[in-house]
Amino acid sequence: MTTIDINGLYFSYDPSHPILSGIDLHFKDSGMICIVGPNGVGKSTLVRCLNGLLKPTSGTISVNGNDIGEMTPREIADIMGFVPATTTIAFPMSVADSVMIALDRKDKWHTSKEDLAKVYLSLDVMRMRDLALRSCNELSAGQTQKVALCRGLVRNSEILILDEPTANLDIKHQIFVSDFMHELSMASGCTIIMISHDLNIAARYADQIVVMSKPGVIYDVGRPEDVITEKMIREVYDVDAEVMMKDGRPYVFLNSALNW
Repeated sequence: MTTIDINGLYFSYDPSHPILSGIDLHFKDSGMICIVGPNGVGKSTLVRCLNGLLKPTSGTISVNGNDIGEMTPREIADIMGFVPATTTIAFPMSVADSVMIALDRKDKWHTSKEDLAKVYLSLDVMRMRDLALRSCNELSAGQTQKVALCRGLVRNSEILILDEPTANLDIKHQIFVSDFMHELSMASGCTIIMISHDLNIAARYADQIVVMSKPGVIYDVGRPEDVITEKMIREVYDVDAEVMMKDGRPYVFLNSALNW
């Protein structure tokens, strides 16, 4: 069981304009956690503090009782995978090679059968095997996003952080990726933390939802049926909406923005 404890987390580039303001979050069960909220409330900043890419102004983040502030980047990478919202390949390489690099092998000059099996398993999962030898520079935005997901999966991390993983994907693949990630968390016992701008994706697949609101504070945390409400959407997003239940999950029907 993975535990994540975030206590009194503050982050700011400018002391007069905090991006995160006293975040407290505690998770002790595996499953999918979705972080939602309007643009600019600090969702990406929060996960980048969690995986050590950003150093908090103050506060602590612990994983399984270990303060990540005292861990090396490699130690953090050993337990946490990260898929950013946008991915670019700096120089031409094949899809398979791009995924192989994410393994971060100690022996850089030798590729084992086990390494190849891991790479092609991740490609199979994302239905990308037929593009294994294709240059990454030839891929569409959606295909590039799926390669980034393969890079996150191949390490089989205890925690997998996804910053808008369904960006650039069509509706079918949004559902496929979200459904797969939820099933992966259930089957493997890993914790998946996913930023999403789609409230219905979050409501359908998340086990817990974190709602962030300005100025970088937590509005609510809980099960989708408790968090996704008309009141929350009105107060956090300034949008009028109807929320109905389907198969025990909330479904959002957007009406109109309240103020422009």
